[in-house]
Amino acid sequence: MDKRSILAIILVTIIILLLPKYYDLIYDKPIIDNERLPVEKDIYSEEKKQEVKEKPEDDKITATTEEVIDTYDRENGDRQILLDSIKQSGDQIEINLETPLVSAKISNMGGGNIVFWYLKKYDTWLNEPVKIVAESIANGPDIKFLTVNGEKIDLNNYSFFCDIKDKNEIKINPGERLDLQYHIKMNETMIKKIFTFYADFYHIDINIVIENPKQLLLNNEYQIGWINGLISNEENIEEDY
Repeated sequence: MDKRSILAIILVTIIILLLPKYYDLIYDKPIIDNERLPVEKDIYSEEKKQEVKEKPEDDKITATTEEVIDTYDRENGDRQILLDSIKQSGDQIEINLETPLVSAKISNMGGGNIVFWYLKKYDTWLNEPVKIVAESIANGPDIKFLTVNGEKIDLNNYSFFCDIKDKNEIKINPGERLDLQYHIKMNETMIKKIFTFYADFYHIDINIVIENPKQLLLNNEYQIGWINGLISNEENIEEDY
């Protein structure tokens, strides 16, 4: 090793050793003086502490949720809890739908949740129909919003009324289409979801109608999306995902 290399190593070592002291010089360090720290004063005398300690547990006052709401109403005027005004169907209605291309099941939970959606003309490596929506992962459309009172609403948690009540099996023949309408009422607002299924196409149309939205939706907004992705239909699941 030549002299220049040895000198460079020595200089680097010196810099590394002196660097912390250099930082101490250019940056202010907080001065901690234990003797100057204020002593927290005890706001209770010894007699007061003893009185609190001897106070029986039964004397504690606990406000119930109803009392808190009543107090809020008296101070801020009457208000309507929109969650309590939801008028939903008490029955779960599932419709099996068959087209030349698709085998599906539609539920009134969430206003037309797709329980499963299988493609008849495409098979997986297990010789099973390709699954787009499956019960195993509970994927599909999702609609959420905040009410004007700040309450969180996920429509998938509520059962809608369906305009078809007497049919559990529906077949759509070539060239035909089917409209399914679901609705739910919250306060003075009606929410409708209208599904259009086609015999000759794989896609569906979803039309969402919200009457008097300003009385229900915070900022007149709602979110529509798709939850839980798509189920894998390939042999190598990890590579597929």
